[in-house]
Amino acid sequence: MTQATLMKAKVMIAVAILVATQVAAQTGDLPPSGPMAGFAKYEFNKWLFRACPPEATTRRTADALPFIDATPGGTLFRAIQQRWQQSLDPLRGVYVEFSGYTETGRVTVTELHRALGWVESCAKRPTNIGTAVVLWAAGHEPSWVFSYDGKTGRLQVLGEEALDIAPVALQRGDGVLAIAAQSDSTRIRIEFSTELCSDTMSEAAFGRSVVVATRNRLYNGCGFVR
Repeated sequence: MTQATLMKAKVMIAVAILVATQVAAQTGDLPPSGPMAGFAKYEFNKWLFRACPPEATTRRTADALPFIDATPGGTLFRAIQQRWQQSLDPLRGVYVEFSGYTETGRVTVTELHRALGWVESCAKRPTNIGTAVVLWAAGHEPSWVFSYDGKTGRLQVLGEEALDIAPVALQRGDGVLAIAAQSDSTRIRIEFSTELCSDTMSEAAFGRSVVVATRNRLYNGCGFVR
């Protein structure tokens, strides 16, 4: 058995334990969550999280903290496992962005944003999505992207005029966050469902699957809610 195969077998066991632990983390009141980003890395027979500093640098924080998956359906560790198994450099770890909090020497993750297997270091982490964005989604065939910062939003579909929206109320229920808006005379409805969503073209996994309904068409993709 090769070292890589043995390591992956150990990881599968570690993931099973961590997913089971999430049930305990979801009970009781949780502290407020905030956005966090860094690398999930398998070290010392367990998954540890090393946060990236706010500045663009290759340096990571000195402390590697264990973390608990309290996301709906265990999307965090499912995404990490998926990206890690397909990574060309599994020793590097998997870059992840999520909402969570640090308490008593560990990180609890409450909402997965995205997991990217191609990011090499904190200095090379993606900057294509602004920190003010609270809803984001994208898809293919045709290519489209949606972004909303709580004040304004834009849906851009390849080859079509962009649709801009004003502030909207967020509708929540049954694991789905939805918005219904209007851009001039065009109606838009977008639903963010809580489930692991994989974008193989961008080597990414997201915490939400997304459906956009507008102009008598449906657009499917992946995204996240901050």
